[in-house]
Amino acid sequence: MSKTLAPLLLGAFALALTGTLVSCGKNTPKPPVDERQNKGHDNPTYAELTLTEATLKAGKTFSTETTLDDVDLSTDAVQKIGLDNSGGTLRFIEGPGYSKKFTVESTAKTPNRVYLLKIAYKNLSGQLMNDQLISDEQINRHQHFFKEVWRVRGNNEVDYAPSSLLSYRYAYCDVFTRKKADGTTYQERNPVGFTGLIQFVRPRITDTDKTKELKMVITLAHFYGTKFKDGSVLPFHTSVTPGADTDINMNIDFTIKAN
Repeated sequence: MSKTLAPLLLGAFALALTGTLVSCGKNTPKPPVDERQNKGHDNPTYAELTLTEATLKAGKTFSTETTLDDVDLSTDAVQKIGLDNSGGTLRFIEGPGYSKKFTVESTAKTPNRVYLLKIAYKNLSGQLMNDQLISDEQINRHQHFFKEVWRVRGNNEVDYAPSSLLSYRYAYCDVFTRKKADGTTYQERNPVGFTGLIQFVRPRITDTDKTKELKMVITLAHFYGTKFKDGSVLPFHTSVTPGADTDINMNIDFTIKAN
């Protein structure tokens, strides 16, 4: 090979190799988007919890299947707690109509007493965002859990009360209007926890202390996939949610009175 031809061939080979590498780079598939980096909804920044006193109708007993049709509401007995997470630390909203804790009765004082709890969220801009969490894509990913703090260890690790020691029972009462492909609407029950009934069963009549200070952690869980397993969801007091992240944690205090 001549001294003149060799550099030309090497240059042509290098150019061809460069073109091949660039071409392969363009056709390389992009890595999938991690849903944990974009959950598909705004972050809950403000929360309002509204607790309304209610009474079970005659002949009705409380269970996880209790619905709003089973109770009479007392619209005059309403308590509200507002929370603001815009600064990165959850703090109470203060002002007329807002409290820092809920005061309730146990069944020892009023056997048919229950409470309606409603939760509403706003985003950083102050816009209501509950609808974002119940869209067709999101509704089966979200569920609130209501956990009772049982004890706090020396290292600040929290133990939650097992079901046998819970001071309350809860029933998901969410009903949403959904739309079919033909445009008609229907009502669907789906346990999210925006609307639910609580009955407080402790303190009991036999308890020496007739007043109890309860700390409840309300967690909005975001499941990557679905919250349903074999057609069912986790119990309302579940403290460990595999395959889920937390959208918001709220520490809510209750004073429960048995007399």
